[in-house]
Amino acid sequence: MRAFVYPAARTPFGRFTAVSTTLGWRLVNPRMPREWTVSLSECNEQLRENYGVSRQRQDAFAARSHRLAHAAWEEGFYDDLVVAVAHPLGASGGRILGTLAKVRQERGERYGVAAICIGVGQGLAVVLEITEIVLGGAAR
Repeated sequence: MRAFVYPAARTPFGRFTAVSTTLGWRLVNPRMPREWTVSLSECNEQLRENYGVSRQRQDAFAARSHRLAHAAWEEGFYDDLVVAVAHPLGASGGRILGTLAKVRQERGERYGVAAICIGVGQGLAVVLEITEIVLGGAAR
């Protein structure tokens, strides 16, 4: 399956060129430093070339990480830390961030992290800070 996306328009009624996302999301903000925007496979190569971390070691680390995460879920470690949010297609960001803000405020907790699936194998992570004004000076 190939998925194509269009970059944001730089001018009204400009010409668009579809970009393939087969190897990952590659619509990079040109203002970001180049070293921040490498693909995952390029990052793997840099680990191997610059730090001598073989692909086998990287894969072993990833497999161990997944096993530990699975065990933590099974043991209930995340039960009080994670809130699942159902959302209609196209409203993920608003629904998830709104729920995160509401739950953090109700618990009097200052920070929260959200992971949002964008689709086509893409995702987004957000750190949300609730101000003391919203928490009534009770930030933890």
